[in-house]
Amino acid sequence: MIRALNSLKPIRLGPLGLVRPDLLAAGAIALAVLIAGGAVALLLTASPPPPRASLSAADLTSVRLAEPVAVKFNRAVDLSKTKVQITPAIQLLAVKKKSELIVQPVPHWDPHQRYVLRLGDVPDAKHAAVLKGFKANFTTQPLVGVVNFTVDGHEAGGAVTSDLSPLITAVFVGPMKTSSVQFLLNGQPLAATSIAWDAKSTVASITLPAKLLPYRNATLQVPATGFDGHNNPMTGPAQLSLSPLGLEPANTSSGIGPGFKTIAPVMVVIENAPGSLPSHGLQGADMVFEYLSEYGITRMTALYFNQMSPLQRSVRSCRMMNAYLDFAFRGYHLCSGTSAGTYSWLMGKHGNPVAPGAINDVDTHGYFFRCGGDAPHNLCTSNAAMRIRQNWPLGGQTYLVDPPHPDSGLGTPNPAPSIPQHCVNYNYDPGSQTYLRFDHGSPYIDAQTGQQVHVKNVVVMSVGEHYAGWVEDENGGAGSVWYEMLGSGPAVVYMDGKAVQAQWHMADGLNLGNNYWLNDQAPYFTDDSTGNVIELDTGLTWVHVVGKQALNAGC
Repeated sequence: MIRALNSLKPIRLGPLGLVRPDLLAAGAIALAVLIAGGAVALLLTASPPPPRASLSAADLTSVRLAEPVAVKFNRAVDLSKTKVQITPAIQLLAVKKKSELIVQPVPHWDPHQRYVLRLGDVPDAKHAAVLKGFKANFTTQPLVGVVNFTVDGHEAGGAVTSDLSPLITAVFVGPMKTSSVQFLLNGQPLAATSIAWDAKSTVASITLPAKLLPYRNATLQVPATGFDGHNNPMTGPAQLSLSPLGLEPANTSSGIGPGFKTIAPVMVVIENAPGSLPSHGLQGADMVFEYLSEYGITRMTALYFNQMSPLQRSVRSCRMMNAYLDFAFRGYHLCSGTSAGTYSWLMGKHGNPVAPGAINDVDTHGYFFRCGGDAPHNLCTSNAAMRIRQNWPLGGQTYLVDPPHPDSGLGTPNPAPSIPQHCVNYNYDPGSQTYLRFDHGSPYIDAQTGQQVHVKNVVVMSVGEHYAGWVEDENGGAGSVWYEMLGSGPAVVYMDGKAVQAQWHMADGLNLGNNYWLNDQAPYFTDDSTGNVIELDTGLTWVHVVGKQALNAGC
């Protein structure tokens, strides 16, 4: 180029100082050569273009929740100082490679979310060019899974109290591939026969294979292992916690039907001494607890969950058994009086709460009256005593009362029970499918009906017992018996001419000792052979509480 310039000759001017045309043409040619040479020099020294990048995933419109996305570059880059930003913010793990950036969510993307990924400056490997302002977006898969549970037709959220056989539905966001969805109860898979799907495959109705155990929390889980109808995986697991309530048997006389809301029961203490017979009102009770009191004589506590018999006779003194029953059933005792020792426990003299109820000796509401005959066997109460529910409102019952239902048919054929400790035996009547009660060998009559007492369920509970440390009857010096009613132990349940070897439970597993006031669980029974809860038949249930030391009545 320099030689070309040097070879140019001086421009000669023509007349009047004008450039000669031939010389002007020669100069133009030389200038063109100069321009062309400069362009070549410029091309030899220009920077390379910046790297190019693109976002990559299996489907950028439906990225799986645990799926990484990648930014791919068209040539090697240096990502060591490149900043990675995601909107909405989420914790990321960024793996930087020579020509790729892999972005992994921690722990996962949110479902049905549009994310924007931005990168800071990305120089190429030689730092000869820089990609600036890279931005790309993607959308995660839709929400797939359980949107809510219902229990007995009501939305349950994450936890709910229930009966022992709740009807549960799991409502999904959209149609599911039903064969891929699992259901677990307390960690164990439910059989496919326990699940019924609706026609749209969005609602699963779950039938539990057995009744839940009262007061034992149960967990229903739907793990995130299934897929929807478009093969999108579930976006998360779902869980329902169930707190099953106890279930107590009702007599048909109680007027309890489906949907009955449990109220505080009234519990009347009835004596069984010879001078008190015949008794009134026991046939209409829902449950009767019988236990040895003193002098070889038993005493009964009759529970009325709803309606009471018109008349109860003869009402006698409370025993420590009543303190246990008061708190287990969250109900009221009605008794004639107590010994000084028992009274101190019922009235909270030992730092325990007052046991709710009424005692004739201090009655100010007219719950008791004399009804003919000789004292002390002539004290009565009636269904007017149900006023105690208004006078002393109680709540907190943790059990349901079973409405009428068909007999369970549980057990194996067995002779009618005999309880020698109580001088009681029964004969089974196939016609009425009930047990006829005999006391000291004689038919036991309810004077209110004029008929022999007939019992649908007979339960014999074996419990620990000890002498309480005080005298119940100061005239005779009989010591008080304290039955240890909390925990569990052997029992036999008689129904329909059959027997079930069983276990009784009351505050089982709570380790309360004899602190009966801490208990809020009503008694229930389980089958030894299956471990399942026993649903007692509809009708009068008679529970014989028998001490393991076999203190006997004077038969």
